Amino acid sequence: MYGEGIKARLTEENLRSVVAEQRVKGPTGHSVSQEERLEFSEVQKLDLGFKGISIIENLWEFISLTTLHLNNNCIQKLEGLSRLTNLMSLNLSFNNIMEIEGLESLKKLEELNLCNNNISVLENFDSLENLVSFNIADNNLKDLNQVMYLRKFKNLFTLNFSGNPLSEEDNYKWFVIAFFPNLKYLDYRYVKSDIKKQASDKFHIELQELNRVDLEMEKKAEASKTHQAELQLQADAFVESLNGPFLFEHMIKDDPLANQLQSVPELAAEQTLYPLIPQQKTTELCVQLFETGLVELKRRRAEVNSFFSSHSKTKAEIMQEESHLLEEFDKYFKMFKKESASTSQTLKASPNDELKKLHNHLLALEFKLIGQIEIMIQKLDAEITDLIGAFNKSAQEIFAQCRDLEDKYHQKVQGIVAATIENVEKDEDVDDLPDDVKLVFLDKETVMGALTTSHENHLLAIRDRESQLNNRTNAWKSRLVKKLKEEEVHRNRVALTDFTTYVDHYEEELHRLFNR
Repeated sequence: MYGEGIKARLTEENLRSVVAEQRVKGPTGHSVSQEERLEFSEVQKLDLGFKGISIIENLWEFISLTTLHLNNNCIQKLEGLSRLTNLMSLNLSFNNIMEIEGLESLKKLEELNLCNNNISVLENFDSLENLVSFNIADNNLKDLNQVMYLRKFKNLFTLNFSGNPLSEEDNYKWFVIAFFPNLKYLDYRYVKSDIKKQASDKFHIELQELNRVDLEMEKKAEASKTHQAELQLQADAFVESLNGPFLFEHMIKDDPLANQLQSVPELAAEQTLYPLIPQQKTTELCVQLFETGLVELKRRRAEVNSFFSSHSKTKAEIMQEESHLLEEFDKYFKMFKKESASTSQTLKASPNDELKKLHNHLLALEFKLIGQIEIMIQKLDAEITDLIGAFNKSAQEIFAQCRDLEDKYHQKVQGIVAATIENVEKDEDVDDLPDDVKLVFLDKETVMGALTTSHENHLLAIRDRESQLNNRTNAWKSRLVKKLKEEEVHRNRVALTDFTTYVDHYEEELHRLFNR
């Protein structure tokens, strides 16, 4: 219990008192001596029931908790639990909670008890995919259809809705059992197989419709997942939106003279603002680059996978050598201690030299590993640079062909527009042109300027896509190499720290032996 007069706050002092009390009784999940101080981060079970708590707070250090009881308190708001990611059982019964919230990070939770609260809506705990037991008896759930929210939890086999208004409906029991075929216990009672069969027959039509809807949703979800995976693959290959006419469509979007030029018979006869052949050619070039990008992605991934395979093998070999050295020294030191214990004379011999040799040998192995990994990273960098360079060169050649198509098209359109302007001025061969279009072509300077702007916009769209591809490929390579180097530096620091800790430990042991 908390100290006298302290009923509503979870202070560190109060928590320390509870942990100490439960350590003696056993519910913390650890067996420790009375004198030993148990850290909050080590506690696995914590009972805070009947403490008069109104706010859940100061539990962030209890990261190892698997079971937490907060029942029979005055809690109104679900909060302060996000760090308890290892929690498997949570009891919040007999409180004043009105809304389910703050449970998103408790993905390992299997048992959730919210009975005897003031909850009226089932919501906000979609992420609890491992939930097997849910008790929300004696709350304020009124709509029987709310139960359907729980169908997403495929592992649920225990449910309790007793004491809620919805449990008073005529078809309550049959409804729940029918739509939860894996249910074993409902409202503290075992669900027999014959009851399941009757419930299924009673809601046969509804179950068929629900299964049909579920199947459609699963298909849509799978299709969406496949689509997202495809988009991610294209992004990883740096060729998204190049497997069709997307670049072409982007080029001609918002052309200032689009409508007027389409009214010119010579251009309208080509079916689109762009001549059909350049449109097809541009798309074909993009698809060619798209397919090249996917092939190059496989090559890059093969190189990266090869690096990690070699990296793991090399590291394992060195670590095996280090482990062997440590094991041999452990044996040597145990023998030394045994011999030292058998004599009452002051020890003159010392294994300090052996310890220094061990330390130097470990450092030598670590430096050897650093050198090997550094060479491997340099090799990977060179290989990836070559692959990226070849891919970017191919892309440059393809985008250059797209620009060439655009230049040729622009020259053709310029000729047609110039001829149309001349015909409008002479009022010859322009009977098919609408009057408003004729007015546009009377302003030669404006028309030719707009045409030039259109051409420049087309070229800019091509250049932007080329720059995007080039910049992203190089940025990816730089990030990859930088990350590998940073991870290696971190690994090296950890290894050196471990060696130092190991040596320091044995130096302390030696100090005690020689000063006993």
